[in-house]
Amino acid sequence: MRRIFACVLLLVFSCLAAAKDQPFQVVTWPESGQPVLRFSFSKFKEIGGIGKEHTYVTEVSAENLSPKTINGSIFNLYVFDRSKARVSEGFINLSNVPAGQTVRFQVTLAVSGIPASVSVATAAATTNTNAPRPVSITVNSVPQGAAVKLDGKELGTTPRTVEIAIGQHMKKKATIRAKCRSKSPPTMLPEEV
Repeated sequence: MRRIFACVLLLVFSCLAAAKDQPFQVVTWPESGQPVLRFSFSKFKEIGGIGKEHTYVTEVSAENLSPKTINGSIFNLYVFDRSKARVSEGFINLSNVPAGQTVRFQVTLAVSGIPASVSVATAAATTNTNAPRPVSITVNSVPQGAAVKLDGKELGTTPRTVEIAIGQHMKKKATIRAKCRSKSPPTMLPEEV
């Protein structure tokens, strides 16, 4: 009787250990043709949140299935809920991954729902249907009438609402400059962001 109980207990623990190592989702890229990368995502773990937006972290492994080194690739990561609505997005940047090698890293995302699935697409392959909506920022100054520039491009004078696409400024920092003839510097109030 003790032997049977010990065998059953060993079997249960073996199954639990094997289930713990199972990935949440495996995504092969590209979806059609010869696979080049295999992304394995662990179950998303909630690490915080405010209101309806929660912060999740997932462990990711990316395996290079091709015979060549991946020198540098940027991928868009999309997270969906059970109804297939996109609830978050992020980026994965892979560089110098030799053929047949696997790299492991964490991805932390702000999610407005419960993650149920993920998809991966190259940043260059993103279409407008996947493009995030722009963010509006209102720039004001005292006195009004200061010149507003975004990354060196003249946009007009304050008060001015500026539209910035999320992710548009990945390679260089987005800067908004407002020049005025007053002795006090231009201000941007937190409620105006």
